[in-house]
Amino acid sequence: MNKIKDLLNEAQKIDANLRQAHAELAQEQFKMSKNGLVSFTFYGDRTIKDVELTKEGLNPDNKELLEDTIKLVIHEILQHIKKAEDDINSQIMGSTKIEGLF
Repeated sequence: MNKIKDLLNEAQKIDANLRQAHAELAQEQFKMSKNGLVSFTFYGDRTIKDVELTKEGLNPDNKELLEDTIKLVIHEILQHIKKAEDDINSQIMGSTKIEGLF
C-alpha cells in the first residue's frame, strides 16, 4: 500500500511541476519577423500579443508575398512554442523515474 501512496505522491509532484512550467511558458513571448514585411509576437499560450506591418508590407503589389509571409511567421512561431512545450515535458517527465511503474 505504501508503494501506491508513493506513486501517487510522485505523480502529484510531476503534475504540479508540469502545471507550473506550462504557466510560466504561457507568459513567455515569442517574436518573429520575416522579409521586413511583418512581425508577430505570441505568448506561449498561443495568444497574439502584437502584429506589426511595415509600409512595404502594406504595398498592394506585395499582397501575395505578405499573405505568404504571415502564414510562414505564424507557422514558425507555433513550432517554436510546441518545441518549448516538448522541452518542458521531456525535462520534467524524462528525468522522472517512478520505481515499480515500468
